[in-house]
Amino acid sequence: MDRVLAAAVFGVALAAGCTSTAPRQLVGGGAVLSSVSIDEAWVAVLTGAERLDTGAHLGALAVAPASGAAPTPLDGHSSGGTFNRGTTLWYLGGVQVVNEPDAPGMPAVVEHVYGGLYVWSAATGAPAQVGSIVRDYAVAQNGTAALFMDWSAASNDPGTTGTLVAVAAASCGGGACKRTVLAEGVTAAQTAWRLSSDGSMFRSIESEWRHA
Repeated sequence: MDRVLAAAVFGVALAAGCTSTAPRQLVGGGAVLSSVSIDEAWVAVLTGAERLDTGAHLGALAVAPASGAAPTPLDGHSSGGTFNRGTTLWYLGGVQVVNEPDAPGMPAVVEHVYGGLYVWSAATGAPAQVGSIVRDYAVAQNGTAALFMDWSAASNDPGTTGTLVAVAAASCGGGACKRTVLAEGVTAAQTAWRLSSDGSMFRSIESEWRHA
């Protein structure tokens, strides 16, 4: 089901400590809910969104405080992001849609979204870009770290290579984060990764468990 919320009722059950049943408008106009921080202090939404055949939405991404203050714009063309069970938002920005086949030689039937991977939190303020051409990324359950492939091109061709990167939210500050490179010049078939639920440890085919 699409998570499209009318502005008149947006955020009714999301404000922390809310004791009234009256609706609270956080974002004007229709919006697509992307994610809510674990402390319910922030809501990430897409406005002016278009829906892809895959069910994904693209639009202007903003974070709105549950207090009712003005939203903070993050990206004009995003596929949204996730807090998971944390207070750090990981999202794709400046995205492009690439029609690709499921397998080489097949018709282009899949709409894949590629974009820069960004990190935002209320503590750091300004977003930090940690990846340039990212499609899929894994975020720890508590939202404190992420693993992703930073591709050399926006293509799922089997020969496309990328860099497997880990980033811990605690390393971010001043609009930048520390990238931990696990593998370079690898294809999707040559690598795989796992991330612990608390984001403190990660591993790939090429490495043993390491601290984030």
